[in-house]
Amino acid sequence: MSRNFIFGGNMGYRIDLNVDAVQNAVAQLLGLSEQLTHSGHGNQFGALQGFSTVSGLDGVGRTHSRVSSASAPEANRVLGEWLQTVADVLRVSAENTSRADGSVAGLLGSIGVVERSGGAGAVAGLMGRTLSQYENANSFANPRPAAGAQGSLPVLHQQLMATQVAQATAAAAFWAKNAALVQSVVAQLPAVAGMLADSSETEFVARAINKLGEVSRVGQEYVARSVLMQGHAAGLAQVAGAEQLMAHGAMAVWAGLPGPSRALFEQSYLGVFPPRLTASLQPVVPVFDRLLPDLGSIPGDGFAVGDMPSPQVDLTPVR
Repeated sequence: MSRNFIFGGNMGYRIDLNVDAVQNAVAQLLGLSEQLTHSGHGNQFGALQGFSTVSGLDGVGRTHSRVSSASAPEANRVLGEWLQTVADVLRVSAENTSRADGSVAGLLGSIGVVERSGGAGAVAGLMGRTLSQYENANSFANPRPAAGAQGSLPVLHQQLMATQVAQATAAAAFWAKNAALVQSVVAQLPAVAGMLADSSETEFVARAINKLGEVSRVGQEYVARSVLMQGHAAGLAQVAGAEQLMAHGAMAVWAGLPGPSRALFEQSYLGVFPPRLTASLQPVVPVFDRLLPDLGSIPGDGFAVGDMPSPQVDLTPVR
């Protein structure tokens, strides 16, 4: 059903509305919002906080745990709420506008009803106010890794062998799924905007299309950061696994040495361990402090829907 009319006389409020198309766009947005807010991914990796008791690895594990178990669900919820807000305002505005029947008297009468509750111009103003009052995602702490001194090779070996490398590998898989989820949602926003194109001369629809573009650009950055987190988690597993292998080999050498040589070997190994681990962990902690940038913080026109980026991890070579 298409309603095409101009209201407001000298006030110049133009309403050119394809109600069916707007309703379809609303339904699509609500479905996408539901996918994000009820994804259920984020709570799977809270146990990463117990990833390791080794100094350096323990702190990085806590950072990854906070981001995956708290920041990711929050970012998905906020992104979904942005889409729901656009859908809600479109729905209410379209319902108010479409009260008219086909006659001039019906148009004016319906607009009078709308006018008493805010009017066509006020609907546009409400749209502007509502779409400027979004909650943004919170930032998270991402301290730089620092491995402390170790006092015993056997104790260090024991702690490294108890490190849960599989948790970091599982976290990397989580981030890959999260990136794919957000990418699938963002990739559908241009089609939703296309549903609204026939009504884009109506101000509240034009505002909604513009807002969806902002959501798209910020959402695509969230995809990129999820992919980076995937690489960071995979890198953490790689670093921990490499340290396990080296400690296992060092213990075999240490056990076969006589007393004086054993103490010298242990001292040498423990002396290079903290700076080596610290350097290896630097690339596996994010440099950004939030997953989802603030809405409107990425300038541009239209929609940003790129290909899924590949995770990149530049790990310091282990020596």
